[in-house]
Amino acid sequence: MSGIWRFRPAGRGDEIVLRLGEGRLAAETADGAALWTVPLAEVDAMRFTDQRLGRNRRMGLALTAGDATCRVAVAGGAGPRVADPDRARFLDLTRAVLGGVAPETPVRLGEDRRTRVALLVTGGAAMLGGLALGGGAVLAGLPGGQLFALGVPAGLLVVSGAALVVTHQPGARRPVVTAADLAAALGDPPRSGE
Repeated sequence: MSGIWRFRPAGRGDEIVLRLGEGRLAAETADGAALWTVPLAEVDAMRFTDQRLGRNRRMGLALTAGDATCRVAVAGGAGPRVADPDRARFLDLTRAVLGGVAPETPVRLGEDRRTRVALLVTGGAAMLGGLALGGGAVLAGLPGGQLFALGVPAGLLVVSGAALVVTHQPGARRPVVTAADLAAALGDPPRSGE
């Protein structure tokens, strides 16, 4: 499988170009400057993430070949009516890459440990901030309307922080599947992003 995919990855404002062909995946800027290249035959592990937070969705693919890891990710809306062309192109690219690596290549599902720790800490901080905001409002003796007005965002901070803490435990084992299994789960055959 070969092809060219163009999209705006998460964390970058500029479009990037990913070229799959001749047994390798290469990333470059829109003006042709090389970012990274990975030979698919050397990929010994992969990671696939699909994370939703409210109406936001982030998907990522990391390819590890020896000591080097190359990553690409997209972010966008996650609502039921959101048709995100970058996400569609990213999934097409992912299917093509999965078809280019050895079928038994292990693919970890979910965020890596460092990301889970960061999200756990963020969730804990949000919970503490919400509790401090609500507790401060009660201790300040705010009248009922103002207390309610501060209580709603404080409660949302506590609930969203708790959700992050519960779902991003650093020690939790993440599922591992083969590249062939993930390709089958993602469904439709790939098509070029051009």
